[in-house]
Amino acid sequence: MKREFGVCSIFQNGDCNGRNPSSDFDYCYQHYIGLRYWILTEKYGFLDGIAGSSPICFLALYYQFFRELIFSIESGGVFILLYDEANPSFYSYGATIDHGLMKFLIDFVPEELRNRVHSITIQHLVDVFNNNDGFDWLIEFNKKYALI
Repeated sequence: MKREFGVCSIFQNGDCNGRNPSSDFDYCYQHYIGLRYWILTEKYGFLDGIAGSSPICFLALYYQFFRELIFSIESGGVFILLYDEANPSFYSYGATIDHGLMKFLIDFVPEELRNRVHSITIQHLVDVFNNNDGFDWLIEFNKKYALI
């Protein structure tokens, strides 16, 4: 299971300095080759908030999250994070504050779109499947991911 969201491969390979190209999309190689991420983030208001004002490109480190979120929104759907409840990186609660990655990333999502971002634990999903017959693959899945 993944423990993080995938980074932009251009940034990861050292071919991008990670600077925010929101003022000139042509600084982004992904945009240059015809990918529409910046056009869609602008269309849905992401660039009106911290995603547009930060000196750091929010797609560089959290590319997979925002790519899938934008795809979900553009398709008229919702984004659902499936995560392991034993992994504290996505949701990590201190005494009074949520320190998890999801809390941080939601701050980049325009307020009017936040109701289209949800999450569910893999454990909860498996419980739902366990209560139904006909899922023979579930035994191996449970073993593989130490859910039993």
